[in-house]
Amino acid sequence: MKAPQQKMMETKIPTFAEPRRTRFSKKWFLLLGILIILAGTAFYFFTKYQELKNNPEAANDAEVAALVEEIGMVMVLPEGETPTLATVSDPELLQGQAFFRNAKEGDKVLIYTTAGKVILYDPIAKKIVEVAPIAAGEGVSQE
Repeated sequence: MKAPQQKMMETKIPTFAEPRRTRFSKKWFLLLGILIILAGTAFYFFTKYQELKNNPEAANDAEVAALVEEIGMVMVLPEGETPTLATVSDPELLQGQAFFRNAKEGDKVLIYTTAGKVILYDPIAKKIVEVAPIAAGEGVSQE
C-alpha cells in the first residue's frame, strides 16, 4: 500500500516560471508612466511661465485681488478703486515715518489714491498694522 503513495509524492508538479518579458514590460510601463507625468508637469510650468512672460502684471493683479479680499473681510475698503500695492523690503529706511513704525520686511502697503487711504498689512500674522489718510500729492507719512 505504501507504493502508490510513494509514487504520488515523487510526481513533480510542473511550475511555470514568470517569463522575463513580463517583468521587463512592467518596468518599461512604470518608466513610461513616470516620463509622462514629468512631461506633463514640465508642460504645465512652461505654459505658466509663458503667461507671466506675456503679461507680467497678471501675477501682481492676482496678489492685489487676494489681499483686497483678505483685508476686506475685517475692514471696509474703498469700492470702485483698485489699490496700488507695495511691499516693505527694508523697514530700516522707513523708520523715520510714523506710518511705518511697526512695519516688518514683507508687509504689504495698499494705497488707495482716490479714496485717500493707505493700509499697512502683515500677511503672515494676517493683521492690519496701520491705516492712515493721505491727500493727493502727499507721501505715505502719518504724523
